[in-house]
Amino acid sequence: HFRNATVGDSLSLDAWSQLAIQYQAAADSNGTIETFKQMLRIAPTNQALREQAFRLFLAYDRANEALNVANEGIEQDPTNPDMYDLKSNACLFNSDFPCAIDALEQVYALDPEKADSNFFLKISVAASQQPDTARLLKWSRMGADKYPANAPILDFLVKAYSYAGPVDSLVASTRRYLAVDSSDVTPALVATQSLINAKRYEDAYALGDLAMRLGDENARNQFAGILIQTVQ
Repeated sequence: HFRNATVGDSLSLDAWSQLAIQYQAAADSNGTIETFKQMLRIAPTNQALREQAFRLFLAYDRANEALNVANEGIEQDPTNPDMYDLKSNACLFNSDFPCAIDALEQVYALDPEKADSNFFLKISVAASQQPDTARLLKWSRMGADKYPANAPILDFLVKAYSYAGPVDSLVASTRRYLAVDSSDVTPALVATQSLINAKRYEDAYALGDLAMRLGDENARNQFAGILIQTVQ
């Protein structure tokens, strides 16, 4: 019935939408995707439809199709930060982390107000994967400045300094992290090891002692194993 309706009125968005529902009910992913593509050709500036298509294509494990949907949205409106955010999701799905970072940086350039804690976590996750040290440091530092009590963002800041240094900044960010979340002392392991590598044993003992007092037995054993290097 609805297939016939689309033939009778090929520009009827409602008819195509009903056809898409039929395809979904029949678990026909190809039919659903092609129908949504047709709807986007009819209403290319319909952002809600584009976002729905994007989510659906990802759900069908069709990340490249979803990326095309986002890119077409950007072509329609290159000043729309939401389309770049969609693109970043497709890039992450494809494990194309530089693409995700580029897209998220466009989100920020177009509308800095979009940079909530989830934004900083998402871009930090992307930058930490290969890693892109410079951009991980840039965005985790900005995120930690805006959300100083956000432990996951501070954890990324610790990682960034563990890659880029300097050691003093690594230690300072580690102490910031422990002040916010003392239940996980794992970030302090890297900082303590870095201090030992720099032969700053007194500082290593001070940070290691703090972490050992905060951590569980397993953490204490790990720190003891690191600190024993100073007497070997």
